[in-house]
Amino acid sequence: MERTFKYCVLFQAFLFGTVLIWGGYQANINGDVVKDSYATDFGNIIFMAYSIAYFINAYLLFKFNNFGKVSFLPLVALFVILGFVTEIINPLQITKDLFYIIVFYLVSPILFIMQGVVLSMLFSKEIINYFNK
Repeated sequence: MERTFKYCVLFQAFLFGTVLIWGGYQANINGDVVKDSYATDFGNIIFMAYSIAYFINAYLLFKFNNFGKVSFLPLVALFVILGFVTEIINPLQITKDLFYIIVFYLVSPILFIMQGVVLSMLFSKEIINYFNK
């Protein structure tokens, strides 16, 4: 179960990284729309900080650190909230190409499923024992 949990954490971090790469790709493709405001845009700074926190959390979960266990659910909830708030405030200018189809219809749903799997495993007695060591 320990190995399965670690693989699930790595896989969901990989999927999140894929979503980040797609976001950077979209920003690069649509760069002429927003004209060099990415570094100073407050929403991008928040999402960059969130992304760093997400990967740190994945590392903490991988190492069975209690702070990683406690902070996982708030980070997942914040991901959903940031996604909706950002879309309401500043709708994305998305190029609907093959990468979009793969990320939106395959990677993103699997990411949400894997977050649920990791969350449910965090409540299993066997995984809880690894955090209590």
